[in-house]
Formats: sequence, C-alpha cells, structure tokens
Amino acid sequence: MAELSHNELAPRRAVICKLTELGYTPKEVEKQALCGPTARRSALRRFRNLGHFGDAPRCGGPLKHSERDERELERLLVTGKAHTGVEACDMYNESRPSEKQLSQSSVQAILAKYDLPGRAKPRKPSLQTKQRRARQRWALEMKRQMDAGVLDWNAVAFTDESKFRMFGSEGRQYYRKKKNAPLLSHMVKPRKQAGGGSVFAFGAISLWGQSEIGFLPTKRVDGKQVTANAKTIMDWKETILKPAMDEWQESCERPLWVVHDNDKKAWTTANLRLHEKLSLVFIDWPGNSPDMNCIEWVWCQIDRNLRDCRRWPSLPGSLEDLRSRVKTEWDYFPKDLIRQYIKSMPDRINALIEAQGGYTKY
Repeated sequence: MAELSHNELAPRRAVICKLTELGYTPKEVEKQALCGPTARRSALRRFRNLGHFGDAPRCGGPLKHSERDERELERLLVTGKAHTGVEACDMYNESRPSEKQLSQSSVQAILAKYDLPGRAKPRKPSLQTKQRRARQRWALEMKRQMDAGVLDWNAVAFTDESKFRMFGSEGRQYYRKKKNAPLLSHMVKPRKQAGGGSVFAFGAISLWGQSEIGFLPTKRVDGKQVTANAKTIMDWKETILKPAMDEWQESCERPLWVVHDNDKKAWTTANLRLHEKLSLVFIDWPGNSPDMNCIEWVWCQIDRNLRDCRRWPSLPGSLEDLRSRVKTEWDYFPKDLIRQYIKSMPDRINALIEAQGGYTKY
C-alpha cells in the first residue's frame, strides 16, 4: 500500500475521505490518517451532510454588538461608572435607545471574555487627598532609608490591637440549603442585644515570633460596651512588650524599632513618657494605613480561624471563652507566616509608591 502524504491531501478530513474513496479498509484509513475510529466516522459524516470538509456554520443569529461596544462595556466597569454587569447593561442600553438592546447574558459573556469577574469590595479606610500625599511621602522616605541601609524591617516589631466579636466579624456570611428546606441553627448568624459583647486584644510580632497577648478590660455604659482608658495599654507595654523586646534584641544585631498606628490611646502624654522610660523607639507612621502594618494580616487570619467550624464547632459561651480562644489562636500562630508577612514589607512600600499613596492590594 502506497504511503500518502498529508501535505498533498490536507486537511486530515480530506485525507480520510480520499482514502475511503480509494477503497482502503477502515483500519488502513486510520493508520494512514493517524486518527481513531471516531475521527474517521466524524469526517465521513461531515462530508456526507455538508458536501465539504470545513466546519458547519455556528448556530444563532449575528452578533448585536461590535468590539467597540465591548470596549465601552469594559470602560463602564473599569472606571467605576457601573458597579455590576446589570448596571453596565442598563447604562449601555439607555445610551442607545434606537439600536438593538443587549441582554444581560450577552453582557456577562462579554465580561467573561475580558476577564472581569465580580469581586467583593474590600473594606479600606477612607483616604483624602492630603492623606494620600502623606502616605506617598512616607513610602518614599522609607524607600530612601531602606536603600541607604538605615532601615531594616527584620529589626522592627509590629504592634496593634484588634477587636473580636462574640458572634464573628461584621462581614457577610453565607450558607447553602435546598429549596423549601428548614432553616437550621448553623444557617443563622445569631445576635444579642448590644451585640453580645467583644474583646480587644493587643499584641506584637517580630521576625522571632509573637509576644504575649494582652486584653483590654471592658465595661458597659448605658448598655453599650466601651473600652477602658489607655492605662491598660501602658501596663501591657511595660509588663509584656518590653520583656519581649529585650528577648528579641538578644537575637538581633541592630537596635529594634517599634511600629504602632496613630491610635490616640497609645500616644497620650503618659504613654510618651513611658516610651522614654522603656527606651522604645517608634517609627513615624502615616494615618489610615493598616495595609502597611503586617500584624493586621495576623489579626485577620485569627478572626477567620475563630469562625472556622472545623476548629471551633460551637460558638463561644462567654467573653472569657472568647478570650481563651483568641489567646490559643495567637499562641499557636505559625511563625513561618509571621516571617513571611514581615519580609513582604519592601513589596508593600513599593506597591504604595506605585499607587501614589492610594490603595494597595494589601
């Protein structure tokens, strides 16, 4: 049997039909055309039904939109004029009342083509123009000190406090159930009058791990839970933060610096005197910049762990139980993750410079 060249009888469908016409057996056709039985039968059926070797015409009518229309829909969403695909569809159709209207399914297909899936908006502090400029100046100064070798983030301790609610965070929670199925207890987000209470935790992290965690005592005024004065933060700095800094200093070749946000409770006159007494050197920090403090990621992960039903199957029974859970998650938090967060500080600074003091992905 003579070998047939695919270059002479291309494409493969034409090769299959030609070999079959010449009287080759199905096995010989499959061997010569380098295909299987399904491809051979499909090629013969296509030629018999269509009379040619090309693809069949696509079903459905012609497209109602052009590439220019697709780019217009993309621009509406990227620039923030429309927040959802439904809004973009309505705005597009209203701007062209005399033309054919686009359906929401068509808009969703266009958004999928341009890789624009829907995402939940992250919660970020409000940034004014003055604050953006301050953040950019701070990032440029940190970058200059890093390049000059003055600042090393491995020799910095990050401190902050966080609030943990009795029934989880304020964010939206989801569940799944079948239609007409009863609403079970795990499908409900329980609440109590005045929120059920919460605890405020205060901690510090460094390249060598985390300090002991402290809790701010709380009290109720007119049925609402409020935090105590700044004296508790001073006690935590003196009894827990300072010993941890001394322990970390033994493993660090250069003096340790401290990072804390601009919370008024931590910058009272008494706190400033305590900083001098304990020889704590703080880095200047811009306002509304939790994305630059990597301990925020630790608090966020702890909050997720507390809401993980595999780790904690039941809700905390009291505020004391909630404090115990927070302390357990803090004490056993992986040190490798803490090191990873701290080593990301140069990338955070570069991202803030690129954003010109605006929002970053952190």
